[in-house]
Amino acid sequence: MALTAEKVKEVGKAAGADLVGIASIDRFEGAPLEMHPASILPETESVIVLAFRILRGALRGQWL
Repeated sequence: MALTAEKVKEVGKAAGADLVGIASIDRFEGAPLEMHPASILPETESVIVLAFRILRGALRGQWL
């Protein structure tokens, strides 16, 4: 079975991600070296991005 973009997105959603995207490594052209995905894995061709919603209450402190 081939790994397709649809399958990656399906698995990401099943894992609870609110958004799933795939970006070509070309999208990071001009990024600082410490933020470029190729600095971690030089042969990288694509980057999979998962976004999870953070509810507002999770960021607020507790009132005593």
